[in-house]
Amino acid sequence: MSDLEQFREIIDECDREIVKAIEKRFNIVKEVLKYKQEHNMEIYQPNREKEVLERVESYLENKEFSDELEIIYSHIMELSKQIQEKPTKYE
Repeated sequence: MSDLEQFREIIDECDREIVKAIEKRFNIVKEVLKYKQEHNMEIYQPNREKEVLERVESYLENKEFSDELEIIYSHIMELSKQIQEKPTKYE
């Protein structure tokens, strides 16, 4: 097996783990929506988003990727808001 094939296998395993984690996160987002609805809360909470971005960046070992991580998480949070704004689509 070539190095390239080994690298791709590792990437494939990372992708499986990422998909599972994103799916778990989105399922929790639906639960957060229920809580927000029960407590008359707004979907968009800018302070929470800022906290999330700061926290996930702190998880990085290689700070070289902080810009890319911020882009990824900004997209994830945007999709989370879309899920909360259209809950019937995901039920």
